[in-house]
Amino acid sequence: MIPNFRAFNKKTKKMYSIDGFKSSERKIYRCSLADDEFRSGRLETFHFVEDNLDNYILMQSTGLKDKEETEIF
Repeated sequence: MIPNFRAFNKKTKKMYSIDGFKSSERKIYRCSLADDEFRSGRLETFHFVEDNLDNYILMQSTGLKDKEETEIF
């Protein structure tokens, strides 16, 4: 099983999917959509974000799903 993680940003109070992290460097990596993320029904642009891991609460999936098939972290 490949571990699946998500992260909660303590400052913005938003949940993010993450693409990776380095605990030794205290860094988290994720793709982020630009503020003008959709135009004409298609994705316009996104950028790669590197941030301090201390700004996030990291959550690992349990590998289980609830009765509505939503992944449990």
